Amino acid sequence: MIADDNPLVHNLVSAQVAFLGHEIAGVETNGKNVLATYRRLNPDLLILDISFEDTDGLTILRQLRAAHPTAKVLVLSANDQKETRATVMALKASFLAKPFSTTDFQSAILKIFGQLPNNSAEAFK
Repeated sequence: MIADDNPLVHNLVSAQVAFLGHEIAGVETNGKNVLATYRRLNPDLLILDISFEDTDGLTILRQLRAAHPTAKVLVLSANDQKETRATVMALKASFLAKPFSTTDFQSAILKIFGQLPNNSAEAFK
């Protein structure tokens, strides 16, 4: 599931997820609806932006952790400050700074699902 209010991100992320053999369960563009959509879809992974017009992704992540402590989450953010990254990691989620390369995105997904070989370059041969 993608939770981001930018259609360009939806397209990029969807293409990369499909390339890895997965499909997108759904897209949520309204931050306040992310948790309800997550509960309804029960995705294997939530790809979550930090910035929404109506709320912030860190609040969403905290609420998600309270209800679904083992949920797999990849946080995407243009805010690559140490504090933001540390908060995301403390909440047991993966973090990827925008803009990101397709290789970095694919590596993050493979790592989350435990599919990344010891030498990450092997994943893209």
